[in-house]
Amino acid sequence: MAGRQSFVDRRAAQAARQCLGEQVTIATPSMGRLPFPDRSFDVSWAEASIYSVGFDTVQRAWRRLLAPAVSLPSRLR
Repeated sequence: MAGRQSFVDRRAAQAARQCLGEQVTIATPSMGRLPFPDRSFDVSWAEASIYSVGFDTVQRAWRRLLAPAVSLPSRLR
């Protein structure tokens, strides 16, 4: 993705300015192979990008990453 690193750098700087540097982690792994432990996220945000991997695939692959009280959205029609 062209320009990805500059986007990541801007978001990291923004988090630091807002004193969120210790609470926010910005990562850019492959969406289909996320290297994070089970139940390690309270929130995950992906808009149109989720469709590049496949909505159903992402729902199955990401479910394990979310804390028990968090749910993934269903497909909007």
